[in-house]
Amino acid sequence: PQNLHSGRDFDAFQRELNKNGRLSERLYSMYAKELFISGTVSDFEAAVPWFKKRLEQTEISADARAEAICVLAKEMALQKNYEQLLSFALTELATAAVSPAELLFLLGEYYETAGLAEEAAFWYKKAALEAECYVCISYGGEAALGRAQEVTGDDTTS
Repeated sequence: PQNLHSGRDFDAFQRELNKNGRLSERLYSMYAKELFISGTVSDFEAAVPWFKKRLEQTEISADARAEAICVLAKEMALQKNYEQLLSFALTELATAAVSPAELLFLLGEYYETAGLAEEAAFWYKKAALEAECYVCISYGGEAALGRAQEVTGDDTTS
């Protein structure tokens, strides 16, 4: 593509949500991924009510739940609502069967922003080595290890 079409895509998601009150599993997944790739603060703000509603559904798959949680946590981070982010993320991580790498990475970003390099590296390494990416692969694996190394200046992966 010559340019991003995310604005058009976000408008389409919102139109469908306003019309039908929900999206298919596939479209919710696409929406979450698009948000992580190119979403602005206002895009996340517009998405939050719908992803909260998605979490309230009684019949929701583990993957769909993880995607919704990642979107909500990212919006908290964008809003710099760190108290809510910490509460939300840590509660989820304590109960999740498989930790979303995105949540661990967001905790790493929080601690990095707070100037706590070792704590940030701890969360980035967990995102890289002990979690699964549900929305965006750049929040786990080698990308997360790279961030851990950046914040500590360490070139080891242990």
